[in-house]
Amino acid sequence: MAMKAQYTFFYTTKIVSGPEALDLIGDELKISGVKKTLIVTDKVMAGSETMAKAKASLAGAGNDFAVFEEVEPDPSVATVEAAAELLRLSACDSVMGLGGGSALDAAKGAAILGANDGPISQYEGANKIPNPPCPIFAVPTTAGTGSEVSQSSILADGPVKRSIRSTMAAPRIAFLDPLAVSTVPAAVAVSSGLDALAHNIESYLSLWASPVSECLSKHGIKLAAENLRPYMANPRNQEAAGNMQLSALLGAAAFANSRVGLPHALGMALGGLLHLPHGLACGLALAPCMEYSWIGNPGKYRTIAELMGVNTRGLTEKGAANAAVKAVVELIHSLDTVIALRAHGVKDEHLGPLAEEMIRAGLQLTDPRQSTLDDARAIIGRAMNYDL
Repeated sequence: MAMKAQYTFFYTTKIVSGPEALDLIGDELKISGVKKTLIVTDKVMAGSETMAKAKASLAGAGNDFAVFEEVEPDPSVATVEAAAELLRLSACDSVMGLGGGSALDAAKGAAILGANDGPISQYEGANKIPNPPCPIFAVPTTAGTGSEVSQSSILADGPVKRSIRSTMAAPRIAFLDPLAVSTVPAAVAVSSGLDALAHNIESYLSLWASPVSECLSKHGIKLAAENLRPYMANPRNQEAAGNMQLSALLGAAAFANSRVGLPHALGMALGGLLHLPHGLACGLALAPCMEYSWIGNPGKYRTIAELMGVNTRGLTEKGAANAAVKAVVELIHSLDTVIALRAHGVKDEHLGPLAEEMIRAGLQLTDPRQSTLDDARAIIGRAMNYDL
C-alpha cells in the first residue's frame, strides 16, 4: 500500500508506567506546578488500595487534594456538573481521574466545565471547547478504554451518548501501574479488554488511519489477542495486565487521530438506549460490523487475521477476511461471552432507534465501508441472533 501523501498525528500525554507508577504521582504533579487536585472517582475505588497509594503519594509530595466519589457507570452530564461544582468550591487547580473509563471521562468533563459555561452537551463533537480546562491527570484502573491518553469524554445525556473531543482535554500525565488493574472482576476485565480490541481494530481500518496510527493499532491488536484471555483468567498476572494496559493505550492514541468506526457507533447506541457496558457493547458489535465492512479494505483484514495468530497463506481475500472475523468471534467466545444482541436484552422494537442513533453518531464516515440507515438496520438485524 502506498504511503499517504498527507496526514497528521497528535499526542501530548506523558506516560509513567510500571510497578512503581502510583508512588510517583505526587512528585510528577508537583513538577507540573499544580497545588491542589480534585480526585474524581467512584465509591468502590474511593476505598481501594490504588486510591490509598495515590493519596499517600500526593501527601508525601506536599500536594493538597479533594475527592469526588459519585461517578456512576456511563457518567451523566449531571454527575459532571456536580464534580465541576466541587472543583470550584474546593479551589482545586487540577483534576485527576482515578478509576475506569467512566471516572476518567467524568474528570475530563469536570475540568472542561471548570473553565467553560454549561451545559456540557453543547460541546459535543470535535474541538468546540472555547477555553482550555485545568490540567488533567489519569490513573486508569481498567485495561481497556484508553481514556487516560485520549481526547474524548463520553457522557450520558438521557438516552443519548455524547462524545466530546478536544485536543485540550487530553490528560497531561497517565499513570499505568499493573497493581491498579489487578483486582477487577472478570466481567470488567472482559468488557474493558474488548473495548481495547475494538479501538485497535477500528482505528486500523479507519479511512483516517495514518502510518503512525497503524503502527500503534497493529501492535495493540496483537497484544489484545495474546493477553486478553490470560488477563481475564487472572488479573493479577502482571505481564498480561501490563500488556493489556499497553494495548488500551495504543488503541486510544491511534483512534484519537484516526477515529473509530461502525462497531463503536453501534456500541454507543447500545450503551445509550439499553445501558450495556460500553466496552462489552462495542465488543458485541465488532464481528457483525466487520462482516459488513470487509470489502472496504480486504488487505487490512488479512493483516488483522495474521496479527491474531491466523496463517492466511493460500486464502482468498474473502477467506482471509472471514478468518479475521472468526478470530474475533473465537476470542469473544473464549471469554464466556455470547455475541447475539438478543442474549443481552435487545428486542425487536429496539432495532429502529438503535439504527437511527448508530447513524447519528457519524462514525460511519470513517469506516472502510459507507452505510445508510437501511444498512445499519441490516447490521443490527444480523447481530440480534449472531451466534444463537
